[in-house]
Amino acid sequence: MQFQMMSEKEMAEALKYLRENEEDDMLRLKVIAKNLDETEDRQQLITKEEAILAASMPGIQYGDKVMSSGDVNHDELFRTLEKSKEIYRDAINDLVAEKNELEDNIQLYNRIRKCINKVHREFRVYLEKYYIANVTAEEACRNMNICRALLFKQAQKALTILTRIYNLSLDD
Repeated sequence: MQFQMMSEKEMAEALKYLRENEEDDMLRLKVIAKNLDETEDRQQLITKEEAILAASMPGIQYGDKVMSSGDVNHDELFRTLEKSKEIYRDAINDLVAEKNELEDNIQLYNRIRKCINKVHREFRVYLEKYYIANVTAEEACRNMNICRALLFKQAQKALTILTRIYNLSLDD
């Protein structure tokens, strides 16, 4: 009978919590998208700088990654540009991984919301049937037990999803 005590207020609080988390994740996704754009712009700038540098050094095959021009400044600039490209590639990969993780969390939030709404609907249906219909006490008890079993099953689903989100957040 304790699970039945999950009131509409508690369900509303759970949904509010999920909505807030989802909004936070959506904001983080927007920031990630902006960072991805900026990182890609920087990568394009590096590529342009490489082309300018390669054009300024006759006889150097930049495409083959031959970096020994004999000019220490040119060689150092090549190494710096290569390192910058590598750093930005890693940054893009990290941002894409975080974006994918946030999108997975949003999908999990939606699944939890569906579970909570389903529990709420099923409980409402049970109450309506019980109060409107003229049922015997025995039938009401049987229906109540069936309803509690369904509610417990849905609560277990929601708990499993929440546990998964919690475990993912621990990994970070």
